[in-house]
Amino acid sequence: MLSKIKQCETVYQNKGFEFLFQVMPHEKKLDILLQASNYQKINLTRWMELCLVEKPEDPSCSTVIFHSKNDWLKHRQLIGDYSQKEAKIYQVFYQSIYVKKYPLSLSIDGIPISCGLGLQTNRFMGIFDVRTRMAYQRKGYAQLLVQKMIRKAYENGVNHVQLHVDIKNDTAIQLYQGLGFRKICDYWFRKKET
Repeated sequence: MLSKIKQCETVYQNKGFEFLFQVMPHEKKLDILLQASNYQKINLTRWMELCLVEKPEDPSCSTVIFHSKNDWLKHRQLIGDYSQKEAKIYQVFYQSIYVKKYPLSLSIDGIPISCGLGLQTNRFMGIFDVRTRMAYQRKGYAQLLVQKMIRKAYENGVNHVQLHVDIKNDTAIQLYQGLGFRKICDYWFRKKET
């Protein structure tokens, strides 16, 4: 296994990437070898799932406007306060996704508040990149957004939803648990210390 790690490091180095490995909890031997090779544990992450057995409620709210597709990339940049360079990189990434997309943002009085991205493959959807402007956090907007995304996906045949969340983000974990998500497992990354 150590030779495979070295092989990966060579590939990463040739591509100009950082030395980074995702480690699942059952990969104990890999984790021990990476730790012995000066890789530090970072980014503890919880993997969660939701099985849909009935049609989710429609989270319509009279003060909120939901946007999809056309304004989503612009709203994501505003909500995340990304530079033009970061926004262009993400745009290329976004345009290269060929599965069914659920780009959704939420605004109040014309101000983008929260956004996220769902990606559907067959009857499965992954939720990614849920963000809410700092001044509007902990007011239920991310919950409305995720509920709307799940509802739209359900209407297109999705019955299983998964996401990944930073294990230190108790607020997000509580939000997802409140929506019925359950823990699959916790995992982490190991990054080479230089």
